[in-house]
Amino acid sequence: MVSQVLQFDVYGTLIDWDSGLYAALQPLLNRYLASASWSREQALLTFDQLEVDMKACYPTMLHPDILSRVHEAMEEKIRALSPLDTTLPPLTSDEERHAFGFCPKTFEVFPDTPDALQRLAQHFKLVVLSNIDNQCFAHTLARMSAPAEYPACVDTYTRPPGTVRWLPQNVPRSRSPFTFILTAQDTGVYKPDLLGFRTMIARLSDVPELAPNAGKEGLFVVANDLRIDHVPAQELGIRSVWIDRRGIGEEAAIRWLGGKKWQRRFTTLGEMADAVERGEFP
Repeated sequence: MVSQVLQFDVYGTLIDWDSGLYAALQPLLNRYLASASWSREQALLTFDQLEVDMKACYPTMLHPDILSRVHEAMEEKIRALSPLDTTLPPLTSDEERHAFGFCPKTFEVFPDTPDALQRLAQHFKLVVLSNIDNQCFAHTLARMSAPAEYPACVDTYTRPPGTVRWLPQNVPRSRSPFTFILTAQDTGVYKPDLLGFRTMIARLSDVPELAPNAGKEGLFVVANDLRIDHVPAQELGIRSVWIDRRGIGEEAAIRWLGGKKWQRRFTTLGEMADAVERGEFP
């Protein structure tokens, strides 16, 4: 029997990336007349476009530094929209940009995430492949694993120093639903680069705590983002589950992508866990 592994994207799928990022951008947006009236959609789209370019240019740069640079580029873009404004405020300080780079550690968990992960962990091995750094992810892992104890429990969910691989369930007192965590800091690339996915597939056979007979056939990518997770998964022949957090809908997504790139769609992770418990997935 082939073992089954769920590979999770985190920010946007398990963590409310959009709300957290938009809140973190408020000081910048409100700093300038040109951006103070931007809608949430316009602000997030502008940031996303800059972030994609930055990650392509600097694939080995740590995520907090990427975010800091994107913040700087976004501020330059906003200032360029106000060429006739002679009362422009001073640029955001280096300290403020540095702090912004670590904003993902403050982002909230979707309400259904902690319970759904614990339920899914009764049926599958759960792993993470995320475009994040290890320091920020420790906070996120603590929020998902022990929300009532956060932030006092962060040390329990921090990667132990000197470890070759991040196996959070091996840490005493850990209640992590995840067996294995792989971040962009580990792979040296950002999704949708295929190297991250290939590294995860290789780990399925060489990490004893995982399912050694799973392989690509037993792997499901579970993610919200179509471009950085589902498109590369299909390219590699990996099945995927779309958690449609933004409510895009299948028809609109198929038109945008030029075809269906996923096998199953759920609107929340809780809905997926319900389907598993009813025997309707996989």
